[in-house]
Amino acid sequence: MGEALGIDLRVAVCAAARRRGDDVTPCQLGDGTATAAAVDLMPVGAGAVADAAGATGAMLSSVASRALADEPVETVALAFAVTPDDGPRLLAHQAAAAAFATPVLVPRPVAIAAWFLHHAPRPGGSLLAVLDVDAGSVSVALVGGGRHGLE
Repeated sequence: MGEALGIDLRVAVCAAARRRGDDVTPCQLGDGTATAAAVDLMPVGAGAVADAAGATGAMLSSVASRALADEPVETVALAFAVTPDDGPRLLAHQAAAAAFATPVLVPRPVAIAAWFLHHAPRPGGSLLAVLDVDAGSVSVALVGGGRHGLE
């Protein structure tokens, strides 16, 4: 396994983790913390940006810069919210494509399950109930192993 950066950019806060081989560690984004307020990730002067994908792409670039200290990685993965409409996935795709060469999009419940399973492995065939609690919503998903990894 190579090096990768995983980013979870939410409305209020952002987190990132870096994989080096089999080692996965949270990145320091704030003042000695593993998270940063989303508003602090906006580049100076970006308040006038009317394009959601452009503003989100700028925030993703800021996260990568803070997390990696400009060291390159092979892959950047971005977690996106799973909703009845396709808006969050489409925004994540546009923003990540503007910020990174070949980004990988991961549904947020799958990213959460992967993080959990990395630190607390479970027997094959297990299902995980993932509760994703955000500022104004709660999402519930069952995640288990599929033909292509977690699904």
